[in-house]
Amino acid sequence: MEVGGFTADTLAEDCDLTIRMLRAGYIVRYAETALAYTEAPETIKMFLRQRFRWSFGIMQNLWKHKEALFNSTKEIWDS
Repeated sequence: MEVGGFTADTLAEDCDLTIRMLRAGYIVRYAETALAYTEAPETIKMFLRQRFRWSFGIMQNLWKHKEALFNSTKEIWDS
């Protein structure tokens, strides 16, 4: 809740939330035993639309957080 939860200004909300958590000083770790349930696209057209949405959403996040993209200094991540 500290970083604002999910927002609606990108198509990759999970990516945006992860970046905001990292910038707030949290550590994001891989959970090898985590389980997730999802729906798979039923057609090639649906699959391609999903992949476009994901790719576009990642690009939106790169632009949204561009000041941190190539800057590894602590100050940029603390903003």
